[in-house]
Amino acid sequence: RKAAEHQCSGLLTERKAAEHQCRGGATCVEGVGRPTSHTNPMVANIALGFCLVLSCARPSVPGPDNEWHYQQVKVMDRSIRQICGQAILPSPTASAAHAINLASSELLVIAAHDVSNPPRMVYATQAALDLWEMDWGEFVSKSWGELLADPGKAQSSIFESPAGWGSKFGCDGTFLSSGGRKFALGDAMVWDVHGDGDGDGDQGQVVGQAVMLRASDVQKLDGWG
Repeated sequence: RKAAEHQCSGLLTERKAAEHQCRGGATCVEGVGRPTSHTNPMVANIALGFCLVLSCARPSVPGPDNEWHYQQVKVMDRSIRQICGQAILPSPTASAAHAINLASSELLVIAAHDVSNPPRMVYATQAALDLWEMDWGEFVSKSWGELLADPGKAQSSIFESPAGWGSKFGCDGTFLSSGGRKFALGDAMVWDVHGDGDGDGDQGQVVGQAVMLRASDVQKLDGWG
Protein backbone atom coordinates (compact mmCIF):
# COMPACT_ATOMS: atom_id res chain seq x y z
CA ARG A 1 0.00 0.00 0.00
CA LYS A 2 2.75 2.46 0.90
CA ALA A 3 4.37 1.94 -2.50
CA ALA A 4 1.10 2.73 -4.30
CA GLU A 5 0.51 5.80 -2.12
CA HIS A 6 4.05 6.99 -2.79
CA GLN A 7 3.51 6.72 -6.54
CA CYS A 8 0.33 8.81 -6.43
CA SER A 9 1.89 11.33 -4.04
CA GLY A 10 4.90 11.65 -6.33
CA LEU A 11 2.68 12.49 -9.27
CA LEU A 12 1.07 15.28 -7.28
CA THR A 13 4.48 16.61 -6.22
CA GLU A 14 5.82 16.67 -9.78
CA ARG A 15 2.81 18.31 -11.39
CA LYS A 16 3.75 21.88 -10.42
CA ALA A 17 6.87 21.68 -12.58
CA ALA A 18 5.07 20.03 -15.47
CA GLU A 19 1.71 21.73 -15.59
CA HIS A 20 0.80 24.32 -18.19
CA GLN A 21 -2.28 26.31 -19.04
CA CYS A 22 -4.63 24.55 -21.45
CA ARG A 23 -7.50 26.02 -23.38
CA GLY A 24 -10.30 27.40 -21.27
CA GLY A 25 -8.12 27.74 -18.17
CA ALA A 26 -7.79 24.03 -17.34
CA THR A 27 -4.38 22.85 -16.22
CA CYS A 28 -2.90 19.58 -17.49
CA VAL A 29 0.40 17.77 -17.27
CA GLU A 30 2.76 18.90 -20.02
CA GLY A 31 2.36 16.95 -23.24
CA VAL A 32 -0.56 14.75 -22.28
CA GLY A 33 -3.53 17.05 -21.76
CA ARG A 34 -5.97 16.73 -24.63
CA PRO A 35 -9.56 17.66 -25.50
CA THR A 36 -12.27 15.32 -24.29
CA SER A 37 -15.83 14.82 -25.52
CA HIS A 38 -18.47 16.43 -23.30
CA THR A 39 -22.02 15.46 -24.09
CA ASN A 40 -25.01 15.81 -21.83
CA PRO A 41 -23.83 14.25 -18.53
CA MET A 42 -27.36 13.58 -17.30
CA VAL A 43 -27.83 10.81 -19.86
CA ALA A 44 -24.70 8.99 -18.76
CA ASN A 45 -26.17 7.23 -15.76
CA ILE A 46 -25.28 3.68 -16.60
CA ALA A 47 -21.49 3.59 -16.65
CA LEU A 48 -20.03 0.64 -14.81
CA GLY A 49 -19.02 1.62 -11.29
CA PHE A 50 -21.40 4.60 -11.17
CA CYS A 51 -24.71 3.03 -12.24
CA LEU A 52 -25.98 1.92 -8.84
CA VAL A 53 -25.50 5.30 -7.24
CA LEU A 54 -28.09 6.84 -9.55
CA SER A 55 -30.77 4.53 -8.18
CA CYS A 56 -32.15 4.31 -4.66
CA ALA A 57 -29.24 2.15 -3.48
CA ARG A 58 -26.13 3.86 -2.15
CA PRO A 59 -22.65 2.39 -2.65
CA SER A 60 -21.91 -0.25 -0.03
CA VAL A 61 -18.88 -0.18 2.25
CA PRO A 62 -15.77 -1.30 0.32
CA GLY A 63 -15.16 -5.00 0.90
CA PRO A 64 -14.78 -8.41 -0.73
CA ASP A 65 -18.38 -8.48 -1.99
CA ASN A 66 -17.82 -5.41 -4.20
CA GLU A 67 -14.07 -5.89 -4.73
CA TRP A 68 -13.49 -2.64 -2.84
CA HIS A 69 -15.22 -0.84 -5.72
CA TYR A 70 -12.52 -2.00 -8.13
CA GLN A 71 -14.62 -1.33 -11.26
CA GLN A 72 -15.36 2.23 -10.16
CA VAL A 73 -11.72 2.86 -9.27
CA LYS A 74 -10.67 1.63 -12.74
CA VAL A 75 -13.08 4.08 -14.39
CA MET A 76 -11.65 6.95 -12.33
CA ASP A 77 -8.08 5.86 -13.02
CA ARG A 78 -8.60 5.53 -16.77
CA SER A 79 -10.19 8.98 -16.92
CA ILE A 80 -7.41 10.79 -15.08
CA ARG A 81 -4.79 9.02 -17.21
CA GLN A 82 -6.49 10.07 -20.45
CA ILE A 83 -7.11 13.64 -19.37
CA CYS A 84 -3.89 14.64 -17.65
CA GLY A 85 -1.54 11.69 -17.44
CA GLN A 86 -1.82 11.16 -13.70
CA ALA A 87 -3.07 8.00 -12.00
CA ILE A 88 -4.62 6.54 -8.88
CA LEU A 89 -3.58 2.94 -9.66
CA PRO A 90 -0.03 1.67 -10.31
CA SER A 91 -0.92 0.68 -13.89
CA PRO A 92 -3.97 0.48 -16.19
CA THR A 93 -4.01 -3.29 -15.64
CA ALA A 94 -3.63 -3.18 -11.85
CA SER A 95 -5.53 -5.92 -10.03
CA ALA A 96 -8.38 -5.57 -7.56
CA ALA A 97 -5.83 -5.88 -4.75
CA HIS A 98 -4.76 -2.32 -5.46
CA ALA A 99 -8.33 -1.12 -4.91
CA ILE A 100 -7.99 -2.44 -1.35
CA ASN A 101 -4.85 -0.35 -0.86
CA LEU A 102 -6.55 2.72 -2.27
CA ALA A 103 -9.71 2.40 -0.19
CA SER A 104 -7.70 2.03 3.02
CA SER A 105 -5.21 4.80 2.24
CA GLU A 106 -4.76 7.30 5.05
CA LEU A 107 -2.39 9.45 2.98
CA LEU A 108 -4.41 10.17 -0.16
CA VAL A 109 -7.71 12.04 -0.03
CA ILE A 110 -9.81 10.85 -2.98
CA ALA A 111 -13.55 11.49 -3.24
CA ALA A 112 -16.01 11.27 -6.14
CA HIS A 113 -19.60 12.17 -6.93
CA ASP A 114 -22.06 11.11 -9.64
CA VAL A 115 -24.08 13.25 -12.07
CA SER A 116 -27.42 13.13 -10.31
CA ASN A 117 -29.11 16.38 -9.27
CA PRO A 118 -27.75 17.30 -6.80
CA PRO A 119 -24.51 15.33 -7.27
CA ARG A 120 -24.28 12.51 -4.70
CA MET A 121 -21.05 11.19 -3.22
CA VAL A 122 -20.09 7.72 -4.42
CA TYR A 123 -16.51 7.07 -3.31
CA ALA A 124 -14.02 8.04 -0.60
CA THR A 125 -10.68 6.77 0.61
CA GLN A 126 -10.12 6.37 4.34
CA ALA A 127 -8.21 9.66 4.33
CA ALA A 128 -11.28 11.43 2.90
CA LEU A 129 -13.56 9.84 5.50
CA ASP A 130 -11.15 10.91 8.25
CA LEU A 131 -11.00 14.44 6.83
CA TRP A 132 -14.77 14.88 6.87
CA GLU A 133 -15.05 12.87 10.13
CA MET A 134 -17.66 10.51 8.70
CA ASP A 135 -18.04 6.79 8.18
CA TRP A 136 -18.68 5.41 4.70
CA GLY A 137 -22.47 5.24 5.04
CA GLU A 138 -22.76 8.84 6.18
CA PHE A 139 -20.40 10.13 3.50
CA VAL A 140 -22.18 8.52 0.54
CA SER A 141 -25.53 9.77 1.85
CA LYS A 142 -24.35 13.34 1.27
CA SER A 143 -24.54 15.56 -1.77
CA TRP A 144 -21.45 17.49 -2.83
CA GLY A 145 -22.96 20.71 -1.49
CA GLU A 146 -23.57 19.18 1.93
CA LEU A 147 -19.82 18.76 2.41
CA LEU A 148 -19.28 22.51 2.14
CA ALA A 149 -19.28 24.95 5.03
CA ASP A 150 -21.88 27.01 3.12
CA PRO A 151 -24.05 24.61 1.06
CA GLY A 152 -25.85 27.59 -0.45
CA LYS A 153 -22.70 28.48 -2.38
CA ALA A 154 -22.22 25.00 -3.83
CA GLN A 155 -21.69 24.64 -7.54
CA SER A 156 -23.55 21.89 -9.30
CA SER A 157 -20.38 19.83 -9.13
CA ILE A 158 -16.77 19.90 -7.98
CA PHE A 159 -15.93 22.31 -10.78
CA GLU A 160 -17.47 23.70 -13.91
CA SER A 161 -15.49 22.05 -16.72
CA PRO A 162 -13.91 24.50 -19.18
CA ALA A 163 -15.07 23.88 -22.74
CA GLY A 164 -13.21 20.96 -24.27
CA TRP A 165 -11.26 20.03 -21.14
CA GLY A 166 -12.04 18.02 -18.05
CA SER A 167 -9.54 18.77 -15.28
CA LYS A 168 -8.01 21.51 -13.20
CA PHE A 169 -5.93 22.07 -10.09
CA GLY A 170 -7.64 23.58 -7.07
CA CYS A 171 -11.05 22.83 -5.61
CA ASP A 172 -13.17 25.87 -4.78
CA GLY A 173 -14.98 26.40 -1.50
CA THR A 174 -14.52 25.91 2.23
CA PHE A 175 -15.43 22.48 3.56
CA LEU A 176 -16.84 21.43 6.92
CA SER A 177 -16.38 18.12 8.72
CA SER A 178 -19.09 16.58 10.86
CA GLY A 179 -17.05 17.60 13.91
CA GLY A 180 -16.94 21.27 12.89
CA ARG A 181 -13.48 21.49 11.35
CA LYS A 182 -13.15 23.80 8.34
CA PHE A 183 -10.62 23.19 5.59
CA ALA A 184 -9.81 23.97 1.94
CA LEU A 185 -8.59 21.81 -0.96
CA GLY A 186 -6.75 24.42 -2.96
CA ASP A 187 -3.98 22.02 -4.02
CA ALA A 188 -6.31 19.24 -5.16
CA MET A 189 -6.45 17.67 -8.60
CA VAL A 190 -10.04 17.50 -9.88
CA TRP A 191 -11.20 15.73 -13.01
CA ASP A 192 -14.20 14.51 -14.99
CA VAL A 193 -14.87 10.77 -14.82
CA HIS A 194 -15.88 9.30 -18.20
CA GLY A 195 -17.84 6.13 -18.92
CA ASP A 196 -15.89 3.13 -20.18
CA GLY A 197 -18.36 1.85 -22.76
CA ASP A 198 -19.71 -1.04 -20.69
CA GLY A 199 -23.05 0.74 -20.47
CA ASP A 200 -25.33 1.44 -23.44
CA GLY A 201 -23.70 4.33 -25.27
CA ASP A 202 -21.78 5.65 -22.28
CA GLN A 203 -18.35 5.67 -23.93
CA GLY A 204 -16.82 9.08 -23.25
CA GLN A 205 -19.87 10.37 -21.38
CA VAL A 206 -19.25 12.24 -18.12
CA VAL A 207 -20.56 10.02 -15.33
CA GLY A 208 -19.09 11.86 -12.36
CA GLN A 209 -16.21 13.94 -11.04
CA ALA A 210 -13.41 13.22 -8.59
CA VAL A 211 -10.91 15.08 -6.42
CA MET A 212 -7.48 13.98 -5.16
CA LEU A 213 -4.73 15.40 -2.98
CA ARG A 214 -2.35 14.27 -0.28
CA ALA A 215 -3.78 14.49 3.23
CA SER A 216 -0.75 16.56 4.22
CA ASP A 217 -1.71 19.20 1.62
CA VAL A 218 -5.15 19.90 3.11
CA GLN A 219 -5.38 23.54 4.16
CA LYS A 220 -6.59 23.53 7.76
CA LEU A 221 -8.72 26.53 8.70
CA ASP A 222 -10.93 26.76 11.81
CA GLY A 223 -11.70 24.18 14.49
CA TRP A 224 -8.53 22.10 14.41
CA GLY A 225 -7.51 22.85 17.99
